[in-house]
Amino acid sequence: MGEMTKSTVPPLTVGARVKLKEGVSFGPIKELAIDRIFKNGWLEASSDDRRTRVKVRHQDVTVKPILSCWCFTCVDDYVEAMEKYDPRIMPTWGFIMCPDCGNKRCPKATHHDHACTGSNEPGQEGSRYA
Repeated sequence: MGEMTKSTVPPLTVGARVKLKEGVSFGPIKELAIDRIFKNGWLEASSDDRRTRVKVRHQDVTVKPILSCWCFTCVDDYVEAMEKYDPRIMPTWGFIMCPDCGNKRCPKATHHDHACTGSNEPGQEGSRYA
């Protein structure tokens, strides 16, 4: 895929959602939230119910991707990132349309940086349906 825009894997920060990499798991831990990050390369994370707390190295976790945009480009990047994060997860959402005009063929529905044309005509430059 191309360069990721608004749909990115967030940095390792307190509160970020992570999962342990293969071979690091201490049992059936699904997802954790980072509680503390230490300068020595370690971090503490816990489950939502706080029953599970772990201290692991930075490289032993994978950060969960976030979707902060609705356009086709960002959604495609998000799906690709989620497949790497956990191949068992299949993200779903409704029909993707331009937030300004509501048309699926508008170039802005394809990429958030394109201008809204207010048109649903096929073949528009920059549109996924060109």
